[in-house]
Amino acid sequence: MRTETKKNINFLKEDDLYNLILYAIFKFTGDPKYSTASELIYTLDKDNLLNLCSTFGGCTIKIPTILELKTFINALLIYYTTVSEHKTFNEVFNKLELDTSLKKDILNIYKTVVEVMDEYTK
Repeated sequence: MRTETKKNINFLKEDDLYNLILYAIFKFTGDPKYSTASELIYTLDKDNLLNLCSTFGGCTIKIPTILELKTFINALLIYYTTVSEHKTFNEVFNKLELDTSLKKDILNIYKTVVEVMDEYTK
């Protein structure tokens, strides 16, 4: 190995090596599903990246957006509050001062949670 190449490799951080490995997998396979995998190392530490690969390796997963997470969290919060405080969906929704443009989505999720919980508690 050339001295210059060896010196450059020594300057790489562990994250950079994992980034290169994941990028190499993308280039080797040509599979577009791997196109952003190399960025995972900058979001997850090495151990969590390896856990992710161990758990979901070979699978295609869809990661929810922040808005989707917030919508589901709000629907669950509303459900909890309607049950614990005996209030209606609208009362809780209005009290939380949530974005009215999300009301339909939150209500749909809420209704599903109600159905699931009704089945679960029978």
